[in-house]
Amino acid sequence: MIKVYSFDVFDTSLVRRIAVPSDAFALVANRVAPRNGAAAGEEWVRDFTAARIEAQRRAIAAAAGGECTLEQIWARLHELLECLPEAFGPECELAVERDLLAPNHVVACQIAGLRTRGARIVFTSDTYLPEEFVRSELIRHNLAGDRDGFYVSSAVGFTKRMNGKLFDVLLDEENVAAREVHHLGDNIVSDVRIPKERGIKATRFTASQLNAWEGAILERRTAARRPASSLVGAMRAARLAAPYSPETAVHALVSSFLGPAITVWAAWVLGAAQRDKIARLYFCSRDCYLLLRAARVLAPHFNDIDCRYLKISRRAVFLPSALEISPAGMPWIDIGEPLHRLVQGAGLNWEEVADAFSAVADRGGGNKVLATEDEWEVFWSVLRSPPVCSLIEQRVRERRAPAIAYLTAQGLMDPIAAAVVDMGWTSKVLSAIHRILHLKEAKHHLHGYYLGLFLDRTYFGKTRALFYEEAPDFQRTSRKTSVIRHRQHVLSEVFGLAPHGTALEYRMTGTQSAVSCADVPAAHAALVEGIADAVEAFCLEQAADVISYAGDEVARSLLEALIETWCAAPHKGALPALEEGCKCAIDQSNPLPERAAPLIEPWRLAESIKYLVPGRWHERLGITVRNGLWPEASLLRSGRVPASLVRLREAAAAAVVRRE
Repeated sequence: MIKVYSFDVFDTSLVRRIAVPSDAFALVANRVAPRNGAAAGEEWVRDFTAARIEAQRRAIAAAAGGECTLEQIWARLHELLECLPEAFGPECELAVERDLLAPNHVVACQIAGLRTRGARIVFTSDTYLPEEFVRSELIRHNLAGDRDGFYVSSAVGFTKRMNGKLFDVLLDEENVAAREVHHLGDNIVSDVRIPKERGIKATRFTASQLNAWEGAILERRTAARRPASSLVGAMRAARLAAPYSPETAVHALVSSFLGPAITVWAAWVLGAAQRDKIARLYFCSRDCYLLLRAARVLAPHFNDIDCRYLKISRRAVFLPSALEISPAGMPWIDIGEPLHRLVQGAGLNWEEVADAFSAVADRGGGNKVLATEDEWEVFWSVLRSPPVCSLIEQRVRERRAPAIAYLTAQGLMDPIAAAVVDMGWTSKVLSAIHRILHLKEAKHHLHGYYLGLFLDRTYFGKTRALFYEEAPDFQRTSRKTSVIRHRQHVLSEVFGLAPHGTALEYRMTGTQSAVSCADVPAAHAALVEGIADAVEAFCLEQAADVISYAGDEVARSLLEALIETWCAAPHKGALPALEEGCKCAIDQSNPLPERAAPLIEPWRLAESIKYLVPGRWHERLGITVRNGLWPEASLLRSGRVPASLVRLREAAAAAVVRRE
């Protein structure tokens, strides 16, 4: 019968909001340097960190029982760094540790359950930190009580890791046999093997280890080692912070991807705006709803930039921005779309003008795709001919006045430095806004901040992007597509979750302009708001570190690592939230094409069997195989048999490639 339940402290009961414990030393260096009259440059931080590690090594070597105290470490540190004034001591490091520590609610749940059964709880830790500090932090985070036992190596002089004598102290003080104790900890040696050798039952806690997405960020440390550590630590703390309840899909989605990704993106946008002396940011719906929520939390760290939400879409502003009926006046009408979509882009319904386009439509009707210059000339000729021309001009006038009224009411005509924030990728919405503002003789031009911009964008003014598409010659040379372009469909839908549908048009209600948005189910809106609340909570925990994410190279390095890893191997537990949320994420904004496939489409057995057929036979046999815009997620959401067949086919294809 177990009488005493022992818990390791660091990386078990408590976790640090950094990747590894030694990363705290750089934070101590940053805190000490200004008070010492020195700049916290890279060289100083590295020297201090190296000296702090060496001081601990020397202090442990001199300790008889294998453990030292923080005071002994700092005494050695002063010997190594003669420039370090005596006034700076262990309290500097304790202050940093106090800021970093967060409770592990997974373990807290276990402890709470044991307490309800009247179990004896003790905490057993190898640490140079003072026992009183360990005790107070456990109590502060509601893990421990005053009557619990505390066995800290720095206080008793013995450790778990060296010879296991700290467990002997526990057994003597608690007056129990080894078989009556159960210990939980993260270290395979000191928390599992050594207590088991003494007859103590032991269980290893592995959840505090970095997972695949956290580890991927840390590996890209060249451009952002210290910011990466902070972000990784925040992700782990958030992952382990589901209070006394099982992990939900929303929690998994935000802690493994959306929380860190949106935080970094928002920090970059705010940092870029601050550097450009922008006072106001307009976050475009729906792609930037979550980003807006994060930016409002973080704005106080960036001169309180005014963050506003702009309900806008291509459908809402394209037609009002038309300058003339021509390719230059309607640049959104482009090749590759079926004829009925092109007509919709001009503000018309196919049924009302189908007869006028009969010469160019042929037997294809509205599904005809214009393929030659002659066909395009006929198309534009029809648009410019009466009565089609008059109908277009009427629709433009009807849509333009409410659009101008809405943009004016949102402050876009104000004489203030402002910018539009959008996902990307072609800047067509910003171009349309500028055309509308030009009609009102606006005296200023909006900046634009994007996650990514393609080479075939339509606006080349004051825009910035975190990622740019490479030039065609580079694309032909490189075998690897950029992660942002490769995953643009996934990112557009995952980042673009919003509690409302696409902005369809602006309508005048009296003297005010209102936005008409497509309807979404109440359950979808509630789901997105829950995700947004969780993103805000993540941002609040990271607020002190966001300045370090704001630089171009740092933000790019962190986001690229996270996006590449997470999209290729998403958190399976997060996918139900996306499967539900992205049902309403189809962009209803005509004149765009409908989405070719769902974001996540689990494999059906029949589809997986067809997939086994060699690809060269697909066209001959008329076989089409659909697996969604996100194949990796589709596979994870598939049944066991279809998933096994798909993996078998992919393994066979990989073997063929290796042989070649």
